[in-house]
Amino acid sequence: MNPVDASIVMVLQDEGRRAYPAIVSALKAIETAEGLGIGSELVLVLDRTDDATLRYVKRYRHQNRVRLLAVDCGDLGVARNEGISHSRGCWVSVMTPMQRMCDNWVVDAVRRMKEISKEQIARPEYLVVVGSRHWVQRLIHSCSAEFPMGSLLVEHVYRTGFCCGPKQVFENFRYPAVQEPMEAETIDWYWTCETLAGGIRHVVVPQTVLFVHDPEGVSVENRSVDGHSALLQASVFFESDIWKSVVG
Repeated sequence: MNPVDASIVMVLQDEGRRAYPAIVSALKAIETAEGLGIGSELVLVLDRTDDATLRYVKRYRHQNRVRLLAVDCGDLGVARNEGISHSRGCWVSVMTPMQRMCDNWVVDAVRRMKEISKEQIARPEYLVVVGSRHWVQRLIHSCSAEFPMGSLLVEHVYRTGFCCGPKQVFENFRYPAVQEPMEAETIDWYWTCETLAGGIRHVVVPQTVLFVHDPEGVSVENRSVDGHSALLQASVFFESDIWKSVVG
């Protein structure tokens, strides 16, 4: 087996076969990356996974470039940290079972990371949400003059936690445990604020797209569009000194 350059981490709990499109999209991206000499792996983190999901993922037990990691966290944030800790790539992409990455994501994200001298986070250029309602958003760099930094107080500007970055960044900025009043979906919003407060820029990878399956239209992505903010755990990003230095 060739060395692993890039890892994709996905936490599974009770998704069953609903995780199929996400896993297939990750495997296609890995196949594309492998064809261009970028060793890649998919780490499926099984966090107190139900029987239906366990039966489904058994098919991947002996598949090259897929690793199953069983954990007993009962928490999305903590389980994701475990998956990242056990990943072997220098660059890590984080995704959920409701997301589908484009075939060129691993290749272009890793290339973008290699071009950057400082530690930064890569985001897809386009976000496409499909389900009870459909919409498309073009994401922008956090250092862009058009980036709505101030809006982070009331909504997750990037809508989703899907991203790629150096493993060291994820180790320095660990995902929080899901605790009241913070909802499971908002840990990505919180993590984005923490990284920005720590001086980590978020950059867009041209010609990449992420599809989010939201059949009931209840995700943080759609709630943000509707103007209904979710409850967010207090981040250091909103402390007066940091807030003033970033937002002005």
